[in-house]
Parts: sequence; structure tokens; C-alpha cells
Amino acid sequence: MIIGMDCGNSTIKIYYFENKALKQKKTLKSDITQLKKFLKDGFPVSVKSVIISSVVKPLETEILRYCRKKRISSYSVGDKKFPPLKISYKIPDTLGADRILNCASAMRKFPAENIIIADAGTAVNIEVLSDKGEFLGGMIFPGPQTAADSLYRGTDRLPLTDWGKNSVLIGRSTDECISSGIFRGWSIMISGLCDAIADENSIAYKKILTGGYAEMLRSAPELENFIFIEDFQAEGFLNIISWLETGI
Repeated sequence: MIIGMDCGNSTIKIYYFENKALKQKKTLKSDITQLKKFLKDGFPVSVKSVIISSVVKPLETEILRYCRKKRISSYSVGDKKFPPLKISYKIPDTLGADRILNCASAMRKFPAENIIIADAGTAVNIEVLSDKGEFLGGMIFPGPQTAADSLYRGTDRLPLTDWGKNSVLIGRSTDECISSGIFRGWSIMISGLCDAIADENSIAYKKILTGGYAEMLRSAPELENFIFIEDFQAEGFLNIISWLETGI
């Protein structure tokens, strides 16, 4: 058994793979106390290696410490990258593990295709991947919940709103106005930016929507041409597992 651990700013997703197939998934909060409790309970005895994709260094450090203690082999995407992926980035070493994992997922799920990935989490990452397996760059901007939290903290009278329940475009209450601004605003921004990339490059891209808030955004009419994939990152772990086992 091989475990893939995707440590984001909000959640830790733990994927259990056996015979190159996803068998089980668990989700924890991105909290060092919860992670330590999970690790204390231990991995199944059949686990032979752990692949880590983390944007939170203390979580990654704790997992690596556990693997060394238990003599389980580990592979950190952020440190070792993914050699089959060509990275056209000014400083390749600064490319986040989460973005590398997204590209590895796209390369496995949609080989030899031009892809734009919109990963809507605490931040929204947009990755542009060529049909030759080359990461061309992208965008990063605050995620919808990050924006909603900032609006609440930075103002005196605006409430914290459950924007995911939005059903109107023109709000007729403060809650509805904020909800529409977040839900439709972020949907239009994601769609518009991806269209701008396609127009600038004169390429018809396959567009993927994933991430922690993708389920809430997917019903927006602006995103109807996006392919929603809930556990997209599992594909990336499977791609890395195949590469590690075959060297291809």
C-alpha cells in the first residue's frame, strides 16, 4: 500500500492506494494537533511508502519525521518535483507542490492535451499545461472564502455570509449581495481569466475545476464548460506512483 498526503492550507487529504487504485480517502483539518493524533494511531502495516504534497511546511516536517521513525520510505513532491513535467517558470524551485501535483494529475487524466486547471481552495491557483507536458505558468489569487472572511474582518457592519447557498444574481439584502458578489464574482473571474488565457494563446483548452470550494462553485452558469473533478489530486499521486515504480 502507498499513501498520498495532500496538505493544503485548510485540509489534509489522505489517499490510500493499492495495486495502483484508490482504495480509501480520509480528510483532516490542516492542524498539527490533528495530524499528530492521526500519525500516533499509525498507518496500516502494509504501507510501504508515503508521497507528500504540502504547502504547509510544519505538516510536511511532521510527516517526514514519522516516516523516518517508522522506516517508511517517503517522497516529497515539493523537494523532488516530478521529472516528467517540464517547468517553464522563472524560478522553478519556487513552484508549489500543490501546483506540481495538479499538473501530474492532468498529465495522467488527459494526456497530450492543452489544459487549464482552476483549483479553488484557500487560494485559487490557475495552472496552464501544454499538450507536451509543459507547465507554462498561471495565476494565484485569494479564494472565495478567503475573500468573504477578509470582507467580514475588514469592515464594521458587513456579516460573514454563507455564500455557497447563493441563488440570485441581484441581491435584495446585504447577505444576498455579499453571497452573489462572492459566488458569481469568483465564478466570472475564474471563467474570464481562463478565457483570456485561451484567447491570448489562440488555443482551445480543456478546463478543469477542482479544489475545496469547487463543489460550491460548479453550479455557476459561467463554469458550465469546466469539468468538475472532486479528487483530481488522486490522479497526480497515481502518476507519481507509476513514475517511481517504472522510471517512465
